[in-house]
Amino acid sequence: MVQIASADVAAPLPLPSSPAHLRELRKALDDLRRGELERARRRLARLHRRCPKQPAPAYFLALALLRAGDDEAAMAPLEAAAAAASASGEVQELLGHLLRRRGEITEAARAYRRALAADPARHAAAHGLGICCFRSGCERQAVEPLRRAVALCPGEPRYLRDLGTALIFAGHPDQAVEALEQARAGGLGAPGLANLGWAHELLGHDEQAWRYYREALALDEGVTSPYYKMARRGRYDDAEHLESLLERLADDAAARVEVHFALGEIYHRRGDASEAFEHFHRGNRLAGVHHDRRARSLLTLAPTVFAGREFFAERRWSDAGEGRVFIIGMPRSGTSLVEQILAVHPRVHALGENLFFGDTALALGQRSGIDRAYPFGLLDLDAATAAQIAEEYAQTFPEDLPAAALTTDKAPANYVFLPLIALCLPRAKVIDLRRDPRDVALSLYFTHFRRGSCTFSYDLDDLAECLIDHHHAMEHWRTHLPLEMLEVQYEELVRDPEGQSRRLLDFVGLDWDPACLDYHRRSGPCLTASHAQVRRPVYTSSIGRHRPYAEQLAPLIDRLEQAGLPF
Repeated sequence: MVQIASADVAAPLPLPSSPAHLRELRKALDDLRRGELERARRRLARLHRRCPKQPAPAYFLALALLRAGDDEAAMAPLEAAAAAASASGEVQELLGHLLRRRGEITEAARAYRRALAADPARHAAAHGLGICCFRSGCERQAVEPLRRAVALCPGEPRYLRDLGTALIFAGHPDQAVEALEQARAGGLGAPGLANLGWAHELLGHDEQAWRYYREALALDEGVTSPYYKMARRGRYDDAEHLESLLERLADDAAARVEVHFALGEIYHRRGDASEAFEHFHRGNRLAGVHHDRRARSLLTLAPTVFAGREFFAERRWSDAGEGRVFIIGMPRSGTSLVEQILAVHPRVHALGENLFFGDTALALGQRSGIDRAYPFGLLDLDAATAAQIAEEYAQTFPEDLPAAALTTDKAPANYVFLPLIALCLPRAKVIDLRRDPRDVALSLYFTHFRRGSCTFSYDLDDLAECLIDHHHAMEHWRTHLPLEMLEVQYEELVRDPEGQSRRLLDFVGLDWDPACLDYHRRSGPCLTASHAQVRRPVYTSSIGRHRPYAEQLAPLIDRLEQAGLPF
């Protein structure tokens, strides 16, 4: 819940010029100081009616209403005060708090930005802006204002806790650990401890992760994410406790989702396919994640209509892209494994899941000279814009990246944006991961992705649609794209890791390094849903994982067969 601070009732605002109005305002402020909220409200309401363009009566009326718990009534006078005192950081900040509490995140962010423009030292406004960015799904953009809040108000546990959470989602679990450890001195709380455990798990510090997960549950078992995270790793198996917990969490849908997924993991490990699938199904349904099938299909398939060999031949504007390798495929198809194998090589720098091309494609229509959104905006792309995009991509690399380094970019969804990559980086190489789509579907359906990031994985019909679209799109791109592409079958990779690893290194132009077979010993964070799997030696137990669930997956499998997907 958003906390609205008790602002100083002597806040510097333009005051009424009328002596009578000024006396009435001072009486109202005395009422506020004494906590006589109803008397203050009546005085301020009368004063606001008499001088509606004066910001002070409107602001203090809103403050009195907020202190009385009447958010709805406070909105109009607070907006009036903000309009009359646009340069008041305090008024804009309070407006941001109220808008955020009402769920109006975009407008709240604008108010916080106005507050910071008026007074850059307002730490609560910086914190509020960071929270708005985070809630909008812009985790990377949330980090800067949250860092600013911490710098302006060092040691504030709430700021450190929220910064740590944002850093995890932004891909910096090492920095998240530092922020969350600092917050512990002031009280981290169960959610913060759970996130501290998660950061350690992403870094491969398993024992620390289990310790913090258990500390979080000891404080509040309603913080349920540790149950799921530990159950996935076989570190928690008390199904009876979780079944009873579901009854106590009847009003907390998000917590019940985590418990259902945890129970699914437990029953899956016990070999009880019926119970496991039932809990995964309930968790997916309860999550309520919306997937726009039409929009996804348009992005995936529309470019195949107009982007053939001639399209790319006419637009071969440069030889950019040397040393850039894109690892693509459906999520849970082995992309993380390939990334880790290559990343062990001393000449390779793994960029992780760089979302640059996805973000760039979805904003393509906002660029000068491009009048249409992606994918049709590709028809408006010219050599200068393609070169600019290539340069912007390079700017996302670490500053200390050696010039001779080969980079890997493992954002599975980049298969949707391959035509844009081909136009901007025609010398780039693509490693296309393929896996039995039945195993892909099951693995996705059994994974609770953070913040619903994989929206098509929560419904079997959505999964079937996405797998079919992916198959048809890749059949087209393998024939028509100018990019050099290597197909890697997941099942062959885990059955013959050395042979396939040699094949990978040969494709990207690197000499064999036997350390690539010890990829699981590589230190550093792994930020995908496969982070636990890639810290293990190669194993084949995930091949045919769908078989115990053939009955539940029958409709999906029928659709995939009818669409011609290979098994």
